[in-house]
Amino acid sequence: LLKEFDSSPAFVRPIELLFGAPPRHSHDMLFGAAGANGPELYRNSIKYGTWFLVAQIVLVGFQIVARDIGVLLHQPMSPLVGRPDKVVPELILFGSVVSVALAQLWLVPNTFLNYCLITSIEQFMNEDIAEECEVIPTNVPEGSV
Repeated sequence: LLKEFDSSPAFVRPIELLFGAPPRHSHDMLFGAAGANGPELYRNSIKYGTWFLVAQIVLVGFQIVARDIGVLLHQPMSPLVGRPDKVVPELILFGSVVSVALAQLWLVPNTFLNYCLITSIEQFMNEDIAEECEVIPTNVPEGSV
């Protein structure tokens, strides 16, 4: 089963090969083409993805969406609008962008817990038991174990 496992989709594989490193042991093979750099790439993707989502929510939510809601509620402090007929479609579009970003941000804690799990179990792996269970594949490159 492990020999058939491939965590790298075809369109992501070239990027993982560019930033990846050969696997040192079977645990690194679970990261696909990223190999030994898998935990670092995974951590950075969580970090940068989270900051991108927060920036998107702040900029779009507090600039465009808040302004459009103010215009629709006829707030005296809301800016003048050049095309009032476009406010509702703009609010729907950018409101949905903020909603999707909030939904993705909701997934970050589980993704971070998965990262903590996969980076911490590596140290506790018992090689003898893993070999008996045929968890360690035989096609690990020489000198990488």
